[in-house]
Amino acid sequence: MIGMRSILVTGGTVITMDARRRLIPNGAVYIEDGVVADVGRAAALKKSRGPDVEIRATDHAILPGFVDSHVHMTHSLIRGLCHGLTLKDCLTGIIWPAQAAIGGDEALAASELCMLEMLTSGTTTFVEAGLHTRFGLDRIAESVQRIGLRGVLSKTIMDSPASSTNVGALDPAMVEDAEECFRETSSLLKKWSAPGSRVGIWLAPRALGAVSRELFREVACFSKEKGTGITMHLMESEADVGFTKKFYGATPVQFAKEAGLLGPRTLLAHMLGSDERDAAALSASGTSVAHCPSSSMTLASGYCPVPMLLRAGVKVSLGCDGASHNFSYDMFNEMRLASILHKARQLDPTALPAASVLELATTGGAEAVGLRCTGSIEVGKAADIITVDLKRSHTTPAPDAASALVYSSTGSDVDNVIVGGSLLLEGGRVLTCDVGRVLRAGSDAAARVLERSGLRRA
Repeated sequence: MIGMRSILVTGGTVITMDARRRLIPNGAVYIEDGVVADVGRAAALKKSRGPDVEIRATDHAILPGFVDSHVHMTHSLIRGLCHGLTLKDCLTGIIWPAQAAIGGDEALAASELCMLEMLTSGTTTFVEAGLHTRFGLDRIAESVQRIGLRGVLSKTIMDSPASSTNVGALDPAMVEDAEECFRETSSLLKKWSAPGSRVGIWLAPRALGAVSRELFREVACFSKEKGTGITMHLMESEADVGFTKKFYGATPVQFAKEAGLLGPRTLLAHMLGSDERDAAALSASGTSVAHCPSSSMTLASGYCPVPMLLRAGVKVSLGCDGASHNFSYDMFNEMRLASILHKARQLDPTALPAASVLELATTGGAEAVGLRCTGSIEVGKAADIITVDLKRSHTTPAPDAASALVYSSTGSDVDNVIVGGSLLLEGGRVLTCDVGRVLRAGSDAAARVLERSGLRRA
């Protein structure tokens, strides 16, 4: 990680994502001591500022880094193995056997491989959706700090070997003790909650079926007492509604409300098949939703009505979920699919336009994670900034920068990444880790997991 006292990013179109959604052609951003110190026209800032380093971003979009609000990092070792499977078959046939074969070394290799992909495709903040104790959260947290991203690592909580929607029992290697989970979370919070830490620690109760009603209430109380967040899968398939009504006598959102889980510290992933009553409850409680369009589309699990949720005032963000079925951790893919999905579903070409999707990936993500310091380029905010080359064959011409980013750009177009004023990617070159080592470690770890689990690539 290269920390600079001052950096001037100049010459591109600055997409601020501030309250006025200002776009500044031939703009510039001046960074000092890790925060945005000035935003304006390049000519003016060049005259008034004397940076230690200048990054010339002519023909680039300069925008806030993306926030990926739902990630399974260990899935990087089983990339694509769930292709053509339903959610049930993906979980029972691939994901759970693979996770049962993952130890601390493999989890670290998977996490670094995932973070490398996120970094090089413009993600600056992420939420890991749930880590088992033996994956080694401390080592992963140290790696987040070293690579330089902002990461929320969520500790799984459970008290039953059952599984979501009753699709089958978890592998014994994945079963955890609830009290041990709480003790570990408390220890991690003490270690990683210092001011300035780029690592957050949250709770991740497993989905309905693996967590008792009483434990869900304990999770809600623990979150309130410690002031930390909760992320969980809810309505991961539209079949979850029937399961929850049968076994809990309530819809998933009603159950979550009764258990005390809804609130501004809670981020729910998927929410497929949610209706107006769900939206009203989420909005009134300040609960956030992580929309994972490529995941639900690939698994044919259902539909999350994001336009309706947004109209109801629900905070919505984007998540890549896991590479086992999504194949990648590239938020450009997620943005494009999000916009196209809702246009097709509603037979309305104006549904979820590019500007709105860009909000989900930046300001929406920051709000969902509760990070006021990031998500937009404004004076006083953390300098979490990326530049995207718009002078490529697939982005030329680009009369509308937001549309070019959502519909034409890919993660490989990201040239520079700055997090908290530290330069992590410069001209496409990673500065904070040995790329070759990360790739080799990831490949070797994947081979070990496939051998131990008995899984084989096609």
